[in-house]
Amino acid sequence: MAGLYRGVARALRENGWTLHRQGKGSHEIWRRIEDPTANPISVPSNIDKPYTAESIMKRAGLPKDAYVR
Repeated sequence: MAGLYRGVARALRENGWTLHRQGKGSHEIWRRIEDPTANPISVPSNIDKPYTAESIMKRAGLPKDAYVR
């Protein structure tokens, strides 16, 4: 399951999201470039479960398997 963060980050970047700032602990805050008023997404850098990655994809409005290459 290693590498889920890389897949999530890649999918977010390819769909217009950008790293906005470092959050608390291991989390990062991502925002949508085209719509700065959209709700930010908190992404942990140590994603170890597929359902966590799928939840992030859902909140970003992407297909739940978008993080898989």
